Amino acid sequence: MFRYASTQCIYDGYRLIAQEYSLVLIIWNLFMSDKPNLFVRIIRRIWWVINNTRKLLLNLIFFGIVIVLLASSGKDAAVPPPEGAALVLNIAGSLVEQKKPTDPFDEISRDIYGQSKETETLVADVLKAIKAAKTCLLYTSDAADEED
Repeated sequence: MFRYASTQCIYDGYRLIAQEYSLVLIIWNLFMSDKPNLFVRIIRRIWWVINNTRKLLLNLIFFGIVIVLLASSGKDAAVPPPEGAALVLNIAGSLVEQKKPTDPFDEISRDIYGQSKETETLVADVLKAIKAAKTCLLYTSDAADEED
């Protein structure tokens, strides 16, 4: 036994047995009876349709996002360079193996006063660019051989 809305009730497994009725118990019995009336069945069916439509739309959106992410994560086809193309490297500053450590306060003061920065380019970055261009040319030459 428990007290609910100042009414003494007994819960016998699946429905409420009330000794006196209150508005809460009337609504409880209306929606929890074994054979609900037509109004309650219509409300339940409308709610079922709304809830399942929501689930369907959210699942479609989720799987759409997953498919877009999977499709966009694939490798892009290499763009073949035009005939007679050359690799041009724009190396700014001096070519070094390791950059010099700089003081952050010096960099901030150069930025504030508009002084030019000392630029350095790592040899590893240049080699990486050359290898990437070579790889691109290998892929495009393989594709060109297959087309012939």
